[in-house]
Amino acid sequence: MIRRMLVCFIALLSSAAPAVAQTYRCEAGGRVTFQQQPCSDGKRVAGSASTDAGAPALRGAALCESHARSASVFPDPLDLRIASVRYLGAKAWRVHSELIAARSYGLSINPRNRQGGYDGESLFECLLSEDEARVLHFGAGPVPAAKTE
Repeated sequence: MIRRMLVCFIALLSSAAPAVAQTYRCEAGGRVTFQQQPCSDGKRVAGSASTDAGAPALRGAALCESHARSASVFPDPLDLRIASVRYLGAKAWRVHSELIAARSYGLSINPRNRQGGYDGESLFECLLSEDEARVLHFGAGPVPAAKTE
């Protein structure tokens, strides 16, 4: 019964249209950042996918990639080699004592190690909210689905 209700809930949420917000891709101190406000010094990165006229906020794969590049789990997050980002599907995710539907993305990442070399690609999972606007979890390897019973 609970499993059937969860499947219906996930199907309903996946059919909802996401909200649109403006995103700016800026450079400050040699670092590229993504933000909702205009760049403070007015310097936008050339070739930015976002425009000033109603560009959509980072969603899905782009949000996961941006989060990986800013995550503190890597010694040098700006120098990651991200081979691929792909949608893995919906899964149940436990937040406190409540189950919610999350969208799972798999990232194949080769991070630079502390010595400056690369060790090879590893799988990381990025869990996003149903509207793909917020990162719920980011970590190495696939995250097991929450039990629904």
